[in-house]
Amino acid sequence: ATLERDWWKSLVAQVFEPWSPLEQFDDFFAELFAYFANPRAWDLYPEVPDVLTGLKRLGLSLSVISNFDSRLVLILDGLGVGSAFDQIFISSRVGYAKPDRQIFHAALKRQELRPEHALHVGDSEINDQRGAINAGLRGILVDRRKPGGTKDGARISSLTSLLDLVQ
Repeated sequence: ATLERDWWKSLVAQVFEPWSPLEQFDDFFAELFAYFANPRAWDLYPEVPDVLTGLKRLGLSLSVISNFDSRLVLILDGLGVGSAFDQIFISSRVGYAKPDRQIFHAALKRQELRPEHALHVGDSEINDQRGAINAGLRGILVDRRKPGGTKDGARISSLTSLLDLVQ
């Protein structure tokens, strides 16, 4: 957790470097870090709970692969969706970050799945879609800026489309 906090602190310091030295930066960062640990700082897209419930009804095993940090577990629980996931793979715990194929392979190994029997859904073309494809999984990009999607389901504009894709 200290390494995660230090990583974020370094990133925030870089962002605010043009205004450096920022008075009471340590206090500012501590407040910011605590704020984003609170589930109330985050919102789910409206369709998320229903889609997760629908995917679970289909008997699918759901996991999270994230480059966020260990605060994610409590955030997901606080948002009421943590129990939908069988596993949560966080890059700082796994030792690899997306798009590195190793984080995907670690998740597959733990879930006892072959890559061709898994798909990964995310909002980053490089980290999620390409990372998954390079690891042998089907990669689906959620691009909410573009209505509709692609015929092969490689890009969707809403998670609701997942239910049609996996049935």
